[in-house]
Amino acid sequence: MKVALSFDTDWVNKLALEYVIDLLNYYDQKGTFFATNDYEILSAEHLPHEVGLHPNFNHLLVNGNSNYKQIIDELFEIYPNAKGFRSHSLTTSSVILNYFKSLGLKYDSNIYHPDGAIKFKDFSGLQRFTHNYVDLGHLMSGLDLTLDNIKFSKKNLNIFCFHPIHIYLNIPSLSYYERIKHLVPSEKIASLRNDKQKGIGNLFIDFLEFLKKKKIKTKTLISIVKDNA
Repeated sequence: MKVALSFDTDWVNKLALEYVIDLLNYYDQKGTFFATNDYEILSAEHLPHEVGLHPNFNHLLVNGNSNYKQIIDELFEIYPNAKGFRSHSLTTSSVILNYFKSLGLKYDSNIYHPDGAIKFKDFSGLQRFTHNYVDLGHLMSGLDLTLDNIKFSKKNLNIFCFHPIHIYLNIPSLSYYERIKHLVPSEKIASLRNDKQKGIGNLFIDFLEFLKKKKIKTKTLISIVKDNA
């Protein structure tokens, strides 16, 4: 079974990001972090994890007060070694794909597909990954936060998308997250961690324990691109 763990940072405070990285390092697993903004830890030399880009194009759809190239360029300047991207809210288009390709990126992961992840080559020349799990979707479904409600594909690749804020705060429900999400960039989140209900943080540790038991080592997305080059 081939598994990749990916994380959308969504402007989260560094406390949550460092917590997730510490967990990955403890379980000797690798992750791909799609970054929204400048994090010192993601620019650290010899970081064992991959860093991709997580641009936010949503405000272009509302008021158009900037352009997609400006948004991409500003983020790419922070992480010039990035080889992949996943947009906030999965927003993308043919011109965005083509521009990322022109900058030398190799792949994107903007498509959700529940029956297992696949990789295919886009007309732009980028490799496109689908992902088959997202923690926010799990919360929206209302299903119990257990491994029994996570589908694994034995035939296809498995790409899982988590959010450090959901893991760190151990978010138990969508309503809980909606109440506190305005504090995501703040250190105040440290006082809001849920320890009374089963949450995404518990589920993520259960997931890491499952990988350990099955002796499955996760891969970064760029390593999968290179494996199949």
